[in-house]
Amino acid sequence: MSVFVFSGLNGFDLDAPEDDAYDLVIATATGTLPYQSVAERLAEWASAVVPPPNLKTLSAADHSKR
Repeated sequence: MSVFVFSGLNGFDLDAPEDDAYDLVIATATGTLPYQSVAERLAEWASAVVPPPNLKTLSAADHSKR
């Protein structure tokens, strides 16, 4: 879940089959899959999210005003 949220916060969507995602989590947690393979699998599932043109993004200055 944290990888999904992190990707979303950085402008990417992950579209992974549920069983494959589970297998990736288990293989990563147990150390049976090298990190390079994990990265390659995530890259296969990732796609850039393009925000709608009318969406205003907040700058750091906007955040400091809150």
